[in-house]
Amino acid sequence: LILRDEINGEQHAPNVRLAANAAEAGPVDAVIISTKAHHQADAARAIAPLLDGDQPVVFAANGIPWWYGANVDLPGVTPATDPARMALDSDGDITRLVSIDRVIGCVIFSPNKIVEPGIIENKASVNRFQLGAVDATGAAHMPKLMAAFEKTGLPVSGDEPIRIPLWRKLQFSMCIAPLAALTGLTNGQLHGDEDICRLIKNMEREGLALASAHGIELEPAPGVPGAGLAPNHKNSMLQDVERGVRVEFEPAVGLLGRYAHAAGIATPSLDTVAALLKAKLTGAGLI
Repeated sequence: LILRDEINGEQHAPNVRLAANAAEAGPVDAVIISTKAHHQADAARAIAPLLDGDQPVVFAANGIPWWYGANVDLPGVTPATDPARMALDSDGDITRLVSIDRVIGCVIFSPNKIVEPGIIENKASVNRFQLGAVDATGAAHMPKLMAAFEKTGLPVSGDEPIRIPLWRKLQFSMCIAPLAALTGLTNGQLHGDEDICRLIKNMEREGLALASAHGIELEPAPGVPGAGLAPNHKNSMLQDVERGVRVEFEPAVGLLGRYAHAAGIATPSLDTVAALLKAKLTGAGLI
């Protein structure tokens, strides 16, 4: 595995051990699932042999995760009607196989590009990972997990409820990801267009109103959300569109409208962008 970093140059991880299946991996202290959201149910089924104790399972993914509605009161939502569970764990396999007391959320602030299998190009001057237990019982796993992450040299923190950094990332990703996928523009190109910048601010206002309804209070970005991102970077959703692979539409875009509707919050800009993106992705067979 090779990581190409504009700051630190090329870094190699030569001793990565691969296993064809979880049973071959042997005993583990923790499991990290970093697949796209639509592959997480398959991953949960695959890791079942590893969960022979109380090992935590870290879900590192973009957007709103399958566990988002667990152990919280959300306006207009019940456990049976939770949009995230219905969209991302419709058959209940993840919930059944990975009990919520094991679940650790991970929010990733790290723009990357797959150059080719085994070679990743990192576009960030600073990468950041934020961990947090979804259930109070799971908090007992945090000290060992934090220590393990810190040993790798990765900048990691776990000092606030996980839904706060989740929404902090959504503050810009819910705008940048769908617009990049629709237009084919890089971060810098999106922020160089005044009309798009106005749209981004409208989307941000609507998203933050939903976050507030869910008990998360964030200040609007001092400028345009995402303006400080690597200007030449193509958002991961745009990368998926260009590669012709399935896109994480629901976590990044679709679920926002579902939760907003349940809470009685108007989100006309988010809804319009979501409808246009859904039509594009459906036509291309990417959803």
